[in-house]
Amino acid sequence: MKIKTPRSLEKNIRRAFTLIELLVVIAIIAILAAMLLPALAKAKAKAHGIACVSNMRQLAIAWMLYSGDNGEKLAENPDGAGGPPNYGEDANRIAWVAGWLSLGAADDNTNTAKLVGEQYAAFGSIGQYTKNPGIYHCPADKSVDSLGRLRVRSTSMNAYVGATDSGGNSGISGGMLSNPNEHYRKTTDFTKRKPTDVIVFLDERPQINDGWFWSPTSATAFRDLMAISHGNNSSAFSYADGHAELHRWRDGKVIAAQTYQDLPPSSPDMAWMFDHVTSK
Repeated sequence: MKIKTPRSLEKNIRRAFTLIELLVVIAIIAILAAMLLPALAKAKAKAHGIACVSNMRQLAIAWMLYSGDNGEKLAENPDGAGGPPNYGEDANRIAWVAGWLSLGAADDNTNTAKLVGEQYAAFGSIGQYTKNPGIYHCPADKSVDSLGRLRVRSTSMNAYVGATDSGGNSGISGGMLSNPNEHYRKTTDFTKRKPTDVIVFLDERPQINDGWFWSPTSATAFRDLMAISHGNNSSAFSYADGHAELHRWRDGKVIAAQTYQDLPPSSPDMAWMFDHVTSK
């Protein structure tokens, strides 16, 4: 048996890391992580933006296919207030999508059938052209209902597009037909505003309920709020010509607003939005 001498013991001890050396290594790793994490977060946000724009584009194409198969008539877009009949679920209140979402525990929060189910095609759904329920939800939208569930839809449609009163069953959306702003019932109705400038689909903030975005009646009269899911300052839109894009908001008060009552009296962001949903 070989007996270790004091010199061999000293040699083994020198091979081990000291506490200071370990702390230095840990500090270096922490610094590298701090440098990399923002870059990774930025890359993830960019990927979400690309995916959301792709979703919007697919919705726009489906919307265009629907009008092509229906004599150039645009998909109906009523408000979902009141009922019955529930919008998108009855021949007397047809709509491009069915379902009423909530921050509570509503069953529709997770019901993808109301997005793409064949049974809703007879009631105006464009789901037969989209097929994929995933494109109705922005990947950057992490808001959940009271049960902690991601909801299946964050998307709604500009109230001036497909404006209808559903034969008197949708009085709020019907008001879009009587106000002096341009509204769009057929593909030939884009006159003051061209299809390249008119928003069709957009993501709303977590207060979303029906598929009808209560678009502003002027640059200072808003009711529903555009999402800020991308970088906490941007929204995704698709337009009547089929293209889609991200738009960045600049006004901090518009970005911070929780309800339309929090919006400033006027803002370049609000003016931009009004100019892209309709024309006087």
